[in-house]
Amino acid sequence: MEGEIFDFDPINDQSTEQDMSERKSKNNNNNINDNTTSTSNKTNYSIVDMLEHEFADQERRERGEHDYNELKESKIFDYLDNANNNANNTKNETNLNTEDDDEFYDKYVPTDENIVNEYLNKLENSKENLDNNEIEENNLKSKYIERSNNDLNKIRFNKSIIGIYIPPENFARVCEGVYRSSFPRIENFQFLKSLKLKSILCLIPEEYPIENIKFNEKNDIKFYQIGLSGNKEPFVKIKPQLVTEAIKILINPENQPILIHCNRGKHRTGCIIGCIRKLQKWSHSMIFDEYRKFAFPKERPLDQQFIEMYNDEEVENFAIQNRLLPIQW
Repeated sequence: MEGEIFDFDPINDQSTEQDMSERKSKNNNNNINDNTTSTSNKTNYSIVDMLEHEFADQERRERGEHDYNELKESKIFDYLDNANNNANNTKNETNLNTEDDDEFYDKYVPTDENIVNEYLNKLENSKENLDNNEIEENNLKSKYIERSNNDLNKIRFNKSIIGIYIPPENFARVCEGVYRSSFPRIENFQFLKSLKLKSILCLIPEEYPIENIKFNEKNDIKFYQIGLSGNKEPFVKIKPQLVTEAIKILINPENQPILIHCNRGKHRTGCIIGCIRKLQKWSHSMIFDEYRKFAFPKERPLDQQFIEMYNDEEVENFAIQNRLLPIQW
C-alpha cells in the first residue's frame, strides 16, 4: 500500500482490512473508466512524483513563456527583415522595369508579318492605269454626291461615305505644312494619303520598314531619316547638331506638307517641336506645357532640359537668310 494514493485517510480510518481492500478495488475501477480528466491518472503516482511533476510543469511554463517571448521577438525581426528585403527587391525590379520600359518606348516594334505581306500583296494586285483610277473616282463621286437642280455649283452628300481614316497616335498639326505623330502603321496610310504629304522625316535609327517605303514610293513622298537616341537618365543623348538639321528640313517650304515622327511621337519628336517653338518665340512654360501634353504619362525632365538649353542661333540664322521667318501658323 505504500506509495499509493486513495480517496481515504489510511491513518485515521478505522475500517477493517476487508473494507480497505474493497475501497481499493472500487477506486482502481473508477480510475480505469474515467478518461475525461488528468486527475483520474493520479492512481499510480507517489507524492514525490507528483511534486516533481508539478515543479517540472511550473518550470516548463516559465521556460515556455520565455521561449515564447524569444520566439515572438525573433519572428518580429524576421518579418521586418523580410519586409525590408522585399521592399528593396521591389524597388530594384521597378527601376529595372522602368529602364526596360524606356528602351521599349524608344525602339520601333515591327508590324505583324502577316499584315505586312497582305498589304504588299494588295499593292501588287491593285496596279491599274491612271484612266481606270479616274473613272473609279468619278463613279464614287456620282455615287455619294448629289447636285442641286437649280444650281450645279451646289452639292450635297446623299449617302454616308464608306471608309474610316485612322490617324497615327499623337497626331497633330504643328504649324502651316508641318505635322507630328507616332510611327505610321498600315492602318494609318489612308489618312496620311489624304494629307497629300511631300515629305516624311523619321527620327528613329532603325531600318525603315518595307511597307512604309512602298507607301512613300507609291505616293511620291520624299523620305528623310535622322536617327536620334532618346534622352535617358542620367545622360542627354540627343545631339544638338542633328536637331538643327531636322529643323532645317521641317521649315523648308519645298518639303511641306511634311510629317515628323519617332516611335511614340512623344520624346524625340517633342524635343524637335519644342525647339521649333523657340523659333516662334514661345515662352518656356508654353513649350513645356505642350511637351508634357504629348509625352504624358512619361514626361522626361532631360527632354525639357535639352529644349531649354538648345542654342537655336544657327537655325535662326538659316531661317532668316532663307526668309523662312516668321513661321506661319
